[in-house]
Amino acid sequence: MFPFRMSKRERADLDKLSATAGLSKAAFLRSRMYLKAGAIVKDVAPVPKSDQELKNDEYIRQLSAIGNNINQITRGVNATGLLNKPGRLDRALDDLAALMLQIGNTIR
Repeated sequence: MFPFRMSKRERADLDKLSATAGLSKAAFLRSRMYLKAGAIVKDVAPVPKSDQELKNDEYIRQLSAIGNNINQITRGVNATGLLNKPGRLDRALDDLAALMLQIGNTIR
């Protein structure tokens, strides 16, 4: 993996060009590395993700969904004043911390 920065316009161009080529962004960039005077000197196939990378993608999707749910719950709690009673917020935060610890242990 090699992270790098690009402008919003460059990112939009990369999205469009890779989609047009039918390649992932990574495969498209790799294929462009081997262009020489307009001729492809090496065919580059997309690198398949490992089982662990696929699992990590699923964990990230699930954590994102959990984060969205927490935001919805927070909006509802704030709108109703449900946790305005002494000690309720502390208990809720303790429960959330325990769940986060459990998730962290599961991912490892």
